[in-house]
Amino acid sequence: MSTGNELHVNERSEGGFLITQMNLLFAKNDWNYASAVGELSLKSNHATDTRNVTLFPDAVIYQDQKRLIPVMGWEFKMPDTPIDNKELISNARDKANRMGTEVFVLWNFQYCAVYYRNQDRSWPTTPSKLYDECADTLVSRRAVGDNEQIWQQLLGKVLSDLNRDYVNKIYDVAPIEFHISDYVDTIAKKLAPITSSAYLKIMRPQFRAEVREWYLNDKAEFSANKAANKLTDEEVMLAFAKNVVIRWVNRILFCNLIRKHQNLFSKVLYDFHQSSDIKQFASELNDAISTTDFYSILHVNKNETQIPKLVISDLVDFNNYLWQADMSDVSANFISKSLESMVTVTKRELMGLYTTPQPLAELLVNLTLVTAEGNYADVTVGSGTIAKVLLNKLISFKSLSYIHEHLWLSDKYSYPLQAANMNITSVNSLNLMNIVFRHNALSLKVGEKVYITNPQTGKIDTMSYPKMDTITSNLPFVSSNNRSEDDRILISRVNSSNGLTARADLYQSILLHLKSLLSDNPDARAGVIVSNSWMKNTAKGSFFDILVKLYDIDSIVYSNVAKWFDNASVVATILILKKKSNSPEKMKLIGLNVDIRSMELDEVDQLSDRIIAGTLNSTYELNEYTPADAKNLMSTGISLEGLFDDISWLDKIIKEKKLTTLSNIVNITRGTRTGRDKLYVTDGLLTDKTDSFPYVKTLKGLSTLTIKSSGKYLFYTIKTPQELKDAGHLKTLRYMKSKENDPEALKERLTKGKGEAWYIPDDKPRYGDYVTSMNPNQHLFWAAFEEPTAFNQRGVAASLKSEYQHDRELIHALLNSAISLFILGASGFSRAQGVTDLTSDGLKHLSILNPSLLTDEKKQVIVDAWHTVVNSSVVDIVSQLQQKSWIAFNKVVLEQFNIDVNLYPKIVASITRIMTRRKMIGGS
Repeated sequence: MSTGNELHVNERSEGGFLITQMNLLFAKNDWNYASAVGELSLKSNHATDTRNVTLFPDAVIYQDQKRLIPVMGWEFKMPDTPIDNKELISNARDKANRMGTEVFVLWNFQYCAVYYRNQDRSWPTTPSKLYDECADTLVSRRAVGDNEQIWQQLLGKVLSDLNRDYVNKIYDVAPIEFHISDYVDTIAKKLAPITSSAYLKIMRPQFRAEVREWYLNDKAEFSANKAANKLTDEEVMLAFAKNVVIRWVNRILFCNLIRKHQNLFSKVLYDFHQSSDIKQFASELNDAISTTDFYSILHVNKNETQIPKLVISDLVDFNNYLWQADMSDVSANFISKSLESMVTVTKRELMGLYTTPQPLAELLVNLTLVTAEGNYADVTVGSGTIAKVLLNKLISFKSLSYIHEHLWLSDKYSYPLQAANMNITSVNSLNLMNIVFRHNALSLKVGEKVYITNPQTGKIDTMSYPKMDTITSNLPFVSSNNRSEDDRILISRVNSSNGLTARADLYQSILLHLKSLLSDNPDARAGVIVSNSWMKNTAKGSFFDILVKLYDIDSIVYSNVAKWFDNASVVATILILKKKSNSPEKMKLIGLNVDIRSMELDEVDQLSDRIIAGTLNSTYELNEYTPADAKNLMSTGISLEGLFDDISWLDKIIKEKKLTTLSNIVNITRGTRTGRDKLYVTDGLLTDKTDSFPYVKTLKGLSTLTIKSSGKYLFYTIKTPQELKDAGHLKTLRYMKSKENDPEALKERLTKGKGEAWYIPDDKPRYGDYVTSMNPNQHLFWAAFEEPTAFNQRGVAASLKSEYQHDRELIHALLNSAISLFILGASGFSRAQGVTDLTSDGLKHLSILNPSLLTDEKKQVIVDAWHTVVNSSVVDIVSQLQQKSWIAFNKVVLEQFNIDVNLYPKIVASITRIMTRRKMIGGS
């Protein structure tokens, strides 16, 4: 209470008195407010007043006595701080965002400003209400102390008006369980930069090395960010700091949520509340997990206590804010919602890119879970989205204790395990084991010992990893270029024993290893989400060939309309496998005609039920094949993606033996990779003629199927300057002289170590009679060169073998016939950008209508028909096949090969389907 002495009239003394008056008013009036609480973020009595940098308002008004439903925050100042002070407003707004409240109040006794959120969740730039009744009276700190009755009357009026506005639904309350993500998100944004700055000042090079290694391994696995070696120390340290802060916030939240069930954590939190000692807090948490199974949630690493005092102070504030809330009888739903929010924001802020969308996890589990008996695993658990769905499905069949005893969750990285453990924790499972542990999926072995603390006994149980009856995982999208050294060794071991190349992606190796973990139960299934890159087909074979030797493929699920991961650069599939049998059933290829990302979970369940029951409707398409049928169709060079549509017409053509392998007619080669186009590719001939070659850089914008001169040249020579001088190549020498100090030339000298041989490109010019794009969009074609021309690496060329040189026009025509273009398009697989991914090795495996089946007369008929379309404008393939001239040409080709012309609409439909799918994926 004020003494009237100006030296003692300050925000703290008058604020405390004001909070007392608020609570008296709440007790006297039938308002929607139960209590006002202060001192949530106040420093020690002798500290400088730094409340403007604290996490929570000077006072929080709650709707309930248990302080679980915040209504608004109040900021207290004296008249010498203007009510429109920008920093005051900004900090109050940040605190309101942190709590999720829809109103905040600024009070400096002279004025009172109320701000209500706009409907779009933004804040107004000016007060929604401004009370100025005391503007002429309470002009100083002394006046405040001498005129308590005046500001008490104003306080009553403001609170009465606020209550009326609440009744009139001008704003709403912000229950804690619905705003956990706001706390985590805003605290991390505030504290991560401060923590990062402090870490950068640590004078220990080895610490930075450890952080960079963390980023390169753990962080890079779960985000789309650049590799650590391409980031600055500042960028890497900020990511690490954000991880540390969010893990601390999660620990504090989790301990507060379960303290009524675990008295041990009440003591740990109280000690932190009293001491503000982060190292003691860490030590007590690490001691506590020795008798509980919350290791991955609560364990504190050594570097996590090296945080600034300001950050520690704010963590104490956050703990105080939660500690004053009475959680003694909160509902299971409260804890569940809070945990879900913690997992959601952790996934978004720390992992982001590759977390599994909930509807996709639902579909995966529904289609994979055949038996509720036995053991279940997720070997790359990540944040635990799939595991949570699996647990929820099993509850209908098994007790919660049974599920927790048989659900095995692991991940190579510790990074996501905190979220995974929280994801499967509920108020009913606090005394049950969560078998969550760190382990590389590639080295998991049946019978291996796993050590988990039993929360019922407080002792460590030694458990043996069992054979699994259900495995559901989202396998990592990590290419062969980004794997760690330990993965390289394990991958080499797995791949070599299964005939897979060392350059295969990580998920492919894990897929092969899962066979050793799957039980012999005929109902056992491994259901995984993987990239679609495994579907490609090359001259050396396909991953499909390896899979069918090890497993029976139950089903493959693909999207016809959208990619499943918004930010990922890959297109994903669901692959469901079972142990190899002597009489496998047909595998089901399921193409979804709905965007699963936007589906409600009950809609996903309905879709799953239809697929399982075999009830066909417009939401999905089904094609079934035996492995032998699939291999037969893929022998033409098409990828497995081509089998998701009805291509029975192709089976007919195969059986009639109308096809031959393209490599029987041409040699396939990829274009030239210069490494420095700015240095080696010129506009016009700038060297002696024999030292540069006509060059095509791109097929984009091609007007016809005949490529004329582009006016560009590729400079290439391996002669020394003296040899060029002796040969009289003075123009070439002048060009080299003009470029020798070019930045690109310097890079060749230094970064590639070429020295004086800087002018020699990495690759020699490559030529062909025909060329097609490596990554076609909606244009499928083979173009012919008018003159010998080198081309860029983005193209693949076909050079006629000597025995077919006289059939140059015929082969060009057959390459551009509908059948050949379908096989070309279907030989690749979809990329997230909507393009088709082709490989030069895959093109060597392609089939083409066999020209040896034609008489000279039939050849001429086709060539004559080709003349009617070869100079047509290049348009997208779907439009092209609808043009009368192209329809006529293609029917002539079919007729000359004695193929039923009535197949043409089916061929066009297949091309249309595959190109439409890729277009929709690219646009999703």
